[in-house]
Amino acid sequence: MDIDVQALLKKPIMEMTGEEFLALSNARATQAIQEKPHTEPIAHTTKYEATQYVFGLEGIGKLLGVGKSTAAYYRKTFLASAIIQGGPHCKIRIDRSEALRLFEEHMGKNGIIGSV
Repeated sequence: MDIDVQALLKKPIMEMTGEEFLALSNARATQAIQEKPHTEPIAHTTKYEATQYVFGLEGIGKLLGVGKSTAAYYRKTFLASAIIQGGPHCKIRIDRSEALRLFEEHMGKNGIIGSV
């Protein structure tokens, strides 16, 4: 079916068939993609990556790509020296660069990754 996009733009949505509506939507999306100037991807650091600390077991998990239970294990073992905690009920704060260094060292000692 050949659709006249200009005619559909003037037609009320309530009078369009589903096929006409989808054709118009696809035509406009294609036009928008074609009009968008090609740009090279910009390398950037997200707000999360730019911070010095991560917080809680969720932060450890996200930083190291592990689940909560593994993050809890890491917290009590080799990451202990990277953790800063103000009190017994405060959320833990982990120095990002120190945690990454300790993680790499731990994985290297256990033969999981190449020599550090």
